[in-house]
Amino acid sequence: ALLCVLPLSSSLFAQIDALEADPGIEVSRDAVAVNDVLTRRPVDPDFINTAIVLTDAGARPSVTYCVAYNHQGQPIGRAHTKTPGNGVRVILASDLTHGLDFVGKVRCRSRDRVQGTAFIVGPGNNITDTAVKNLQDRAGSLISIPAAVSR
Repeated sequence: ALLCVLPLSSSLFAQIDALEADPGIEVSRDAVAVNDVLTRRPVDPDFINTAIVLTDAGARPSVTYCVAYNHQGQPIGRAHTKTPGNGVRVILASDLTHGLDFVGKVRCRSRDRVQGTAFIVGPGNNITDTAVKNLQDRAGSLISIPAAVSR
């Protein structure tokens, strides 16, 4: 994952304010569930999903808001998660879209220091990591997953 520090503050604060007003569903999948997500063997051979792993980089709890965008750049779903200090939470692309199929991108934002990684999970044990951009400044974190899929 790429880590950059950029002057995002005022824009990021405004984006987080808007997400806090409509945060979507809460996802509370913890680190124990990561293994289940990454190693389950779906019966459906067409199964594919993106697992977004959010790691809190500080000692205090954080809230991260994520939005899925379709291939035309339109927001199609959102969710948030509360991560304990130094803890991990996992959001699936299908959580963001309430199980609807989609190909697009996901953006997550937090007022705290949160790092993101992402994996494409396919049938059986087929897992591959996918690109993630982690940007941070004094306003918090912006995590961008440019290629996400759920089917």
